[in-house]
Amino acid sequence: MIGAKEVMEIGAQLMWKHKGSQRKLERLCKVTREESSMEGKVHFRDILEKELSGGVVKEVDSKETRHFNLSYMAPKKGGKWMKVLDSRKLNEEIVKTHFKMEEVRQVVKSMQKRDFATILDLKSAYHHDKVEKSLSPYMGLSFDNRSFMYVGMSFGWT
Repeated sequence: MIGAKEVMEIGAQLMWKHKGSQRKLERLCKVTREESSMEGKVHFRDILEKELSGGVVKEVDSKETRHFNLSYMAPKKGGKWMKVLDSRKLNEEIVKTHFKMEEVRQVVKSMQKRDFATILDLKSAYHHDKVEKSLSPYMGLSFDNRSFMYVGMSFGWT
């Protein structure tokens, strides 16, 4: 990924589209709906605990969060579940950042004899990038009357 080193060291950078973007999000700041199904709650709790122990999410006082994003579980094929962070409102207020990731064809072209290969599990790749401190308060979510904030990059963010 081009610019990956800077993103890893500094964190995902934030540029607001408008001067009033932060105020707009703060006016929308509210605790969002809870996961409705019991099965969804169990899966949400499991994933949230993994994110907490992995340092991707931290528990905070609700006053520290300036914007809560809708977060819920969605069933996937094969009986698995996926946690969704709906950050559309946040995405509307920030300038999109584009990263160029190498395609498989490009990687194969660059391979030479005696090169080694490995399989990468990209399921949680973005969670290893830091979130800039000024962005974290806008990456909030709530569950079981508790407030959380992303400190690791999430797939839901631009």
